Amino acid sequence: MNTSTGTPGWGTHAPTWSQSAWIHAIRLAPPWLRRPLQRHFREVHQKRWTAPLDIVVRGLRFRSHFNDNTPEYKLLFQGRRLNGWHLRKLRPYFRTGGTFVDIGANFGFFSLNAAKTMGDRCRVVAIEPNCTMVNRLRENIRLNGLNSIIVRDIAIGAAHGLAESQRDAASHGRRGYGPADVATTTDQSVSMMPLLSVLRDAGIEKIDVLKIDIEGYEDQALMPFFTDAPESLWPQIIAIEDSHRDRWNTNVIDRLVAIGYRVTARGRVDHVLRREPASAAAKTGSAGVSGRC
Repeated sequence: MNTSTGTPGWGTHAPTWSQSAWIHAIRLAPPWLRRPLQRHFREVHQKRWTAPLDIVVRGLRFRSHFNDNTPEYKLLFQGRRLNGWHLRKLRPYFRTGGTFVDIGANFGFFSLNAAKTMGDRCRVVAIEPNCTMVNRLRENIRLNGLNSIIVRDIAIGAAHGLAESQRDAASHGRRGYGPADVATTTDQSVSMMPLLSVLRDAGIEKIDVLKIDIEGYEDQALMPFFTDAPESLWPQIIAIEDSHRDRWNTNVIDRLVAIGYRVTARGRVDHVLRREPASAAAKTGSAGVSGRC
């Protein structure tokens, strides 16, 4: 079966009975058994499996390319457990008709979950520079019939220009995009824009939740935004990963706290921050974002 766009229809890549058995065995195994099962799968079975596979997680359809993207591999074998902590922390702010901005959308896990929760009248801006992942993101959107997601295939940076992958990672989800060296620009370069420009082009005037995970370039994306954007556009909630904070020129978490955000939840490498009311933020005595830590 094919869709009108030429994309293979849902179920074309359905797991076989034996594949389903392996997937569920690993998902349901206790932690002490899960790792050995996954190791055995990778060493013996994975090379025999053809990607992608069509799976349903949290009521959403995903076409999982598990062989070259770690987040999609995790989706296949973690199922509902994948990013469960994040969704529990963010779902209360996914209000009906709200706005969600996803910087580093990958295959669309957060964007699709936000769109499903917030309903048809919501606005989701999914930003992803990797061409391969953009195509998968759009395919997952089509498979779910979601019309509220705006896809932007660009990198977010401090200025308009070009960006290119700064790390040649085997997994698409681990590639970070930084400013390109104009003298050595390749056909892998992508457009780069400041976040404020992207949001204005999309007609976004208010953000309920912003999630960002761009492999160590979070400071280059967020610090210029908070310097230039009107406070009316500042997100109520920010979810940010800091596993590559050693690459930051500015400590993003500290600067967000300084301008009126409060850390409401901490994971192993994740923070969720909520914007404090103006009266509470004023007590910090902080001004705008500038300089380095």
